[in-house]
Amino acid sequence: MGALESIRSEIVDFAGYGSEAQRRKADEQVRAFVGQVLAEVPDADVDALAPAERDTYDRVLLRCEFMNQQAFAKFEYDATDRQIAAVSDADAALLRAAQTKDLAALQEALDRRDSAMRTG
Repeated sequence: MGALESIRSEIVDFAGYGSEAQRRKADEQVRAFVGQVLAEVPDADVDALAPAERDTYDRVLLRCEFMNQQAFAKFEYDATDRQIAAVSDADAALLRAAQTKDLAALQEALDRRDSAMRTG
Protein backbone atom coordinates (compact mmCIF):
# COMPACT_ATOMS: atom_id res chain seq x y z
CA MET A 1 0.00 0.00 0.00
CA GLY A 2 1.35 3.41 -0.94
CA ALA A 3 1.53 6.38 1.40
CA LEU A 4 -1.62 8.06 0.07
CA GLU A 5 -3.60 4.84 0.34
CA SER A 6 -2.28 4.33 3.85
CA ILE A 7 -3.39 7.84 4.85
CA ARG A 8 -6.82 7.34 3.28
CA SER A 9 -7.25 4.09 5.21
CA GLU A 10 -7.16 6.22 8.39
CA ILE A 11 -8.68 9.48 7.10
CA VAL A 12 -11.37 8.48 4.63
CA ASP A 13 -12.08 11.97 3.28
CA PHE A 14 -8.41 12.96 3.11
CA ALA A 15 -8.02 16.03 0.88
CA GLY A 16 -4.73 15.12 -0.74
CA TYR A 17 -2.00 17.48 -1.91
CA GLY A 18 -3.08 18.61 -5.39
CA SER A 19 -3.81 22.28 -4.71
CA GLU A 20 -3.04 24.91 -2.11
CA ALA A 21 -6.51 24.47 -0.58
CA GLN A 22 -6.11 20.69 -0.51
CA ARG A 23 -2.70 20.95 1.14
CA ARG A 24 -4.11 23.26 3.84
CA LYS A 25 -7.01 20.86 4.44
CA ALA A 26 -4.70 17.83 4.44
CA ASP A 27 -2.47 19.50 7.03
CA GLU A 28 -5.49 20.13 9.26
CA GLN A 29 -6.76 16.59 8.80
CA VAL A 30 -3.45 14.94 9.68
CA ARG A 31 -2.89 17.14 12.73
CA ALA A 32 -6.49 16.61 13.87
CA PHE A 33 -6.16 12.84 13.55
CA VAL A 34 -3.01 12.74 15.68
CA GLY A 35 -4.47 15.19 18.19
CA GLN A 36 -7.61 13.08 18.51
CA VAL A 37 -5.59 9.94 19.15
CA LEU A 38 -3.67 11.75 21.90
CA ALA A 39 -6.83 13.27 23.35
CA GLU A 40 -8.26 9.77 23.76
CA VAL A 41 -5.45 8.77 26.12
CA PRO A 42 -7.13 8.56 29.54
CA ASP A 43 -6.38 11.50 31.83
CA ALA A 44 -5.08 9.13 34.49
CA ASP A 45 -2.49 7.77 32.02
CA VAL A 46 -1.41 11.27 31.03
CA ASP A 47 -1.16 12.30 34.70
CA ALA A 48 0.98 9.24 35.40
CA LEU A 49 3.60 10.19 32.82
CA ALA A 50 7.04 11.09 34.10
CA PRO A 51 7.71 14.84 33.86
CA ALA A 52 9.84 14.55 30.72
CA GLU A 53 7.24 12.36 29.02
CA ARG A 54 4.47 14.73 30.04
CA ASP A 55 6.42 17.60 28.53
CA THR A 56 6.76 15.64 25.27
CA TYR A 57 3.05 14.79 25.34
CA ASP A 58 2.16 18.46 25.78
CA ARG A 59 4.55 19.57 23.01
CA VAL A 60 3.23 16.97 20.57
CA LEU A 61 -0.36 17.88 21.37
CA LEU A 62 0.44 21.56 20.86
CA ARG A 63 2.01 20.80 17.49
CA CYS A 64 -1.25 19.12 16.49
CA GLU A 65 -3.27 22.17 17.42
CA PHE A 66 -1.34 24.71 15.35
CA MET A 67 0.15 24.64 11.88
CA ASN A 68 3.90 25.10 11.70
CA GLN A 69 3.68 28.11 9.43
CA GLN A 70 7.42 28.29 8.79
CA ALA A 71 7.50 24.72 7.51
CA PHE A 72 4.18 24.87 5.72
CA ALA A 73 4.65 28.14 3.79
CA LYS A 74 6.95 26.71 1.11
CA PHE A 75 4.89 23.55 0.80
CA GLU A 76 1.56 25.36 0.61
CA TYR A 77 2.29 27.66 -2.33
CA ASP A 78 5.10 26.02 -4.26
CA ALA A 79 5.03 22.29 -3.62
CA THR A 80 7.13 20.18 -5.96
CA ASP A 81 6.32 16.58 -6.81
CA ARG A 82 9.30 15.58 -4.67
CA GLN A 83 7.96 17.56 -1.70
CA ILE A 84 4.49 16.10 -2.11
CA ALA A 85 5.92 12.58 -2.13
CA ALA A 86 8.08 13.31 0.93
CA VAL A 87 5.20 14.88 2.87
CA SER A 88 2.87 12.03 1.90
CA ASP A 89 5.42 9.50 3.20
CA ALA A 90 5.94 11.57 6.36
CA ASP A 91 2.19 11.88 6.96
CA ALA A 92 1.71 8.12 6.57
CA ALA A 93 4.54 7.52 9.06
CA LEU A 94 3.03 10.07 11.44
CA LEU A 95 -0.35 8.33 11.38
CA ARG A 96 1.35 4.99 12.06
CA ALA A 97 3.22 6.55 14.99
CA ALA A 98 -0.04 7.97 16.31
CA GLN A 99 -1.53 4.51 16.49
CA THR A 100 1.28 3.39 18.81
CA LYS A 101 0.98 6.50 21.00
CA ASP A 102 4.78 6.39 21.33
CA LEU A 103 5.60 10.00 22.18
CA ALA A 104 9.20 9.88 21.00
CA ALA A 105 8.11 8.34 17.69
CA LEU A 106 5.43 11.01 17.32
CA GLN A 107 7.95 13.77 18.00
CA GLU A 108 10.32 12.29 15.40
CA ALA A 109 7.50 11.86 12.87
CA LEU A 110 6.41 15.48 13.31
CA ASP A 111 10.01 16.63 12.84
CA ARG A 112 10.29 14.52 9.69
CA ARG A 113 7.02 16.01 8.41
CA ASP A 114 8.23 19.57 8.99
CA SER A 115 11.50 18.78 7.23
CA ALA A 116 9.67 17.27 4.25
CA MET A 117 7.54 20.38 3.92
CA ARG A 118 10.61 22.60 3.95
CA THR A 119 12.81 20.65 1.57
CA GLY A 120 11.05 17.65 0.11
